[in-house]
Amino acid sequence: MPALAFLLVLALLPSSFAPAPSSTGPIPGAPSHNPETGAAPSVSISPPPHLIVELLSGDTTAVNNLLTNVVPLLEAGDTVDLYDYSSGCRCVGVSPPRLDTVATQLLAALPSGVSLDVNTGLIPNVKIVANGISNQFSSVAATYEPVKGATGESSYSFTAALAYFSQVNQIDHAAGFASVAYPTGGPLLDPGLKSYAWNYGEIAQVTDKVWVETQQYSVDAVTDPSVWVSALSTLIAQFNGTGEPLSKLAVQITLGNNGHGTGTDPATALVAIRTAVAMGIQNVYLWTAPGYESDLTTFLHSFSRSPPPPTRYLVSGAVDSSAHSAIAGAEVFANSTGNSSVAVTNQTGGFTFLLQNGTYQLSAFAFGYDPSYEANVTVAGGPVAGLALTLAPSTYPVSGVVHSSNGSGLAAVTVFANSSVGSSVTVTNPMGGFTFYLPNGTYRLSAVALRYGPSPEANITVAGAPVAGLALALPTLVFTVRGTVTNVTSGRPIANATVAVVLSNSSLRETTSTTGQFELSLEAGQYSIYVSAFPYESVNRTFTVGPGNLSVSFPLVPSPTFLVNGTIAVSNGSGAVSNATLRLSTPNGTLGLAVKNGSFTLHVPNGTYQLEVSVSGFAPVILEVNVSGNQTGPIHVLFSALVPALARGGAEDAFVLFLQIWEGAAEATAAAGVLLFALIPRHRRPPGTAAAGPSVNG
Repeated sequence: MPALAFLLVLALLPSSFAPAPSSTGPIPGAPSHNPETGAAPSVSISPPPHLIVELLSGDTTAVNNLLTNVVPLLEAGDTVDLYDYSSGCRCVGVSPPRLDTVATQLLAALPSGVSLDVNTGLIPNVKIVANGISNQFSSVAATYEPVKGATGESSYSFTAALAYFSQVNQIDHAAGFASVAYPTGGPLLDPGLKSYAWNYGEIAQVTDKVWVETQQYSVDAVTDPSVWVSALSTLIAQFNGTGEPLSKLAVQITLGNNGHGTGTDPATALVAIRTAVAMGIQNVYLWTAPGYESDLTTFLHSFSRSPPPPTRYLVSGAVDSSAHSAIAGAEVFANSTGNSSVAVTNQTGGFTFLLQNGTYQLSAFAFGYDPSYEANVTVAGGPVAGLALTLAPSTYPVSGVVHSSNGSGLAAVTVFANSSVGSSVTVTNPMGGFTFYLPNGTYRLSAVALRYGPSPEANITVAGAPVAGLALALPTLVFTVRGTVTNVTSGRPIANATVAVVLSNSSLRETTSTTGQFELSLEAGQYSIYVSAFPYESVNRTFTVGPGNLSVSFPLVPSPTFLVNGTIAVSNGSGAVSNATLRLSTPNGTLGLAVKNGSFTLHVPNGTYQLEVSVSGFAPVILEVNVSGNQTGPIHVLFSALVPALARGGAEDAFVLFLQIWEGAAEATAAAGVLLFALIPRHRRPPGTAAAGPSVNG
């Protein structure tokens, strides 16, 4: 750099570049520690830079140190960068759940305006982190530490590095996070890497922020400041050359012995930061070697943008019930003179505070429990753990029954008790009974059950005593069952089919329409629906009605039919009757059949039927026909007209009733068990004539 510029930078640096003192001692030029107030020595740097503080998310010691000692020293605009790694490499072992857990702890303690970042490496891990963490984080950083001779993501090729960070930027933005490039700083000054022509300003063009690993140069900030100044000058020139603002740039300083010779002590770090700020750098990344957390605390107390607040210590414990179950969502208060804090328990009942030295009274409150007051807790220069607060329920039994519209108790009904501060749910027993245990207050009780309408809400008040005898009535819902009866073979609808439902105290019958359809109105419940039609096999199926209407279908199988035939004649010489009518009574009604030429043929299933034979001028004949396979013999019916008999007194016509089996038909009809009846017609005498006697023809 030009000599004049170099002299300008030196003028801004400390007057002495003596070797750095021990990391545990005071920083030269800083005010002495005040043992009475506990205030740490402080050196002001103006304008103050924003700090990015590294934290190992899996290191409990580091997390507790940051919560206790570092958080109070951070300000709005600072960032906590969570490394997520194991086995000493930040490129493996990523765990979004662990990151979110630590983030929740940090955000509860961090000052407003301090953001969180996740730092990982390699594209697969960037995807896991960006797509797995919650929006508690603002950005995701991706490291790039190449190896000479390697290719791909481990190559020193600037083209490969630029492509890597471009892909990181796309992944981060797609997940809703700002992107951070965290590249090696080796190519800045290393003669062996100059040929790769790295330009960090171009990296800034494809990402939102660039944090450069410059720790190997900052170690010389006191002994050889020109190295540190040269590295910073190169970065600034590249950003200016690409038009990228320096607000996107952060330079790294490592505190403690990291095993690579690139870590420094708090005093040297302070000199390095003053140099960087004087040159226009606005952001500094602080990486702390494991085991050197005290160096970070010492540095932050020395580098203070405002007087440090009193040190706070972690105070932790748990809240559970008298039944030893964790109580989540309980409010825990820590009160002392002029100072109070509140925390809310997590799912395991745990709570944490960050408290200054002093004596506090802890109390816990939760819905449905009496308050708990713990003996005084004293914080004296260290964490306090293992506190236990036990809450006893302050509730009273509230009982009643849920019944249907007919007064019967309903089991497995969900009952709700809602109030402005909480709610409770229970389920009725087999008799419809329910019991709540509720604290004092006013509640709205309601019940919900499948296949029933909601109950009207009942308002009750619990006031230091049990409440009993409550009754909630659920109206029974009525649903529509629509169905179709068809021929299973042809698919055609079956009209006049009988649809029967057996109810608790009665039965319900419907007949299908010409399109084979029927409709029933039933309350919610389980029913057997019986469908029959002639000549089909009957069907009996069980259905559950409700919630909602129901559509069903009944395809009926045609029954096997058998032949029934016969003849009809009149004995007056006219012979076969052509104008006779047959009516066959079936379970589903009566079938009519006209007789032609005195003979008839029927095809019916097995069963017992009534056959009515009608001939004009004669009284009808009713026969009982038992059909059993093809064993039914022919049926012969003879209507005989005889000479009218002398009616004594002349008041009525004479009747002659006789049985006649035609020749050859006796065995068939007898085997079929058919009774044959023949009736003579009525003959009226002319007025004034006597009735003739009966004619007997052998």
